[in-house]
Amino acid sequence: PRPAAAPAPAAAGFAVFATLWPGWPFVAVLFAPLGIGVAAAEMADRGLASGFLATLRLGVAWGLVIGAPVAAVDAWFYGARTSPLWNAVKYNAVGGGDELYGVEPWSFYAKNLA
Repeated sequence: PRPAAAPAPAAAGFAVFATLWPGWPFVAVLFAPLGIGVAAAEMADRGLASGFLATLRLGVAWGLVIGAPVAAVDAWFYGARTSPLWNAVKYNAVGGGDELYGVEPWSFYAKNLA
């Protein structure tokens, strides 16, 4: 039986929705504890391998249910198949766009907190 405090699988769906719909992939990091909780609850209920596969299926299902309409809307409005999620990661992590922000020394941030 699932512990009373375990997160519901629907919460995992909300996490996928909150990540995919606005196109901001960095928020996914905030939902890592939720994903771990869902996986732990499923593994406690079903066993290690079966629980892991159930969690994986849940993530893929939510990703398809939410990702397909998001991709369709993006393709309609952008006029081409594109992934704003990948574009954000590519710009900030791969393409060097991260150099635009956060280049001041730590003392700059410490002084501006007050």
